[in-house]
Amino acid sequence: MLFDISELAPTGRHLDLIVTVPAFRWGDAQVVSCAEARLAIDLRRTRRGIECAGRFSTEVSLCCSRCLARLAYPVEGRMRLFIRPGGTFGAQFEAMEEDDPDAVDLYPIEGTEIDLGELVREQVDLALPYRVVCDDVGRRCERAALEAVARDEADEEARRERWAKLYEFRTRLERGERDRGSE
Repeated sequence: MLFDISELAPTGRHLDLIVTVPAFRWGDAQVVSCAEARLAIDLRRTRRGIECAGRFSTEVSLCCSRCLARLAYPVEGRMRLFIRPGGTFGAQFEAMEEDDPDAVDLYPIEGTEIDLGELVREQVDLALPYRVVCDDVGRRCERAALEAVARDEADEEARRERWAKLYEFRTRLERGERDRGSE
């Protein structure tokens, strides 16, 4: 969902809506898909850009790091960032210095339209823990699934995700050998 910040009233605006969040890569190989996200934010002009403060919540689908079972993991959090538009509209805002504490939360965009789904995607990515296991959602890893992982009998999609980097490395090595063999 696109929102044009150049049309923001001087008093600001409150948005309470549902946005579609695009899937994204998490870690080395796992693809995370998100349910629609609830977004409640306040937008207001400041001397540094458009301040965006509020909350988001969604549920993501990803694999348990231990048994590779698919999990529905709830993610929610607060956000506060400064949207820095580009072009002539962005020239009206003051630049932030590197040592400015607000510079960490700078979200530069080209033009004046912000994709709220992409904004939430970034916040979800930042909110995810290092690893997710079944225990995090009140489940237990099934013994049979753990044994299947130990024997590498997980379903094909989970196996591909788990071993993606190794397959990529092997493919590069094989390609390199073929290239050297043809010289």
